[in-house]
Amino acid sequence: MANSYRRYLDLTGCQAKDLAESLHVAPSTVSKALSLLNLDEFVQEQISAGSLSAKAGQAIAKIRNPVVQQQVAAQVVEEGLPAEEVIKRVRQRQGPAAKPKSNAKAKDQIFRLERGLRVIVSSRSSISGQQIVAALRRALELAEAALEAE
Repeated sequence: MANSYRRYLDLTGCQAKDLAESLHVAPSTVSKALSLLNLDEFVQEQISAGSLSAKAGQAIAKIRNPVVQQQVAAQVVEEGLPAEEVIKRVRQRQGPAAKPKSNAKAKDQIFRLERGLRVIVSSRSSISGQQIVAALRRALELAEAALEAE
């Protein structure tokens, strides 16, 4: 399901909340499914094989390190842990929730391009059109330099 969601989003350029609305499901349903795509390949295979539930996979997806994801998934499969226990262990591993650094909300400018591509310029404060153009030019320079280095 997650792969289908991702493909649709890439082809149409719409956002997850738009897909959720068109499917008449909660936006969290789509975002949780998409979180499975951030899992290490081994963990994704365990979900596909039915050895690991999608709900457990969603909890494991909160772990950024792929090696740790593999270790936790292997332990879950080996011990036959229910998803609720996996969620509990992942929370314990992460420690107390961090406080947000700032109450400022990001201001995003989204530019939709052909073939479902999007460019997002995000800032914590208001920025002018000229600043957006300058940022996009700099991003283009960096992208071109990266391509030349390949």
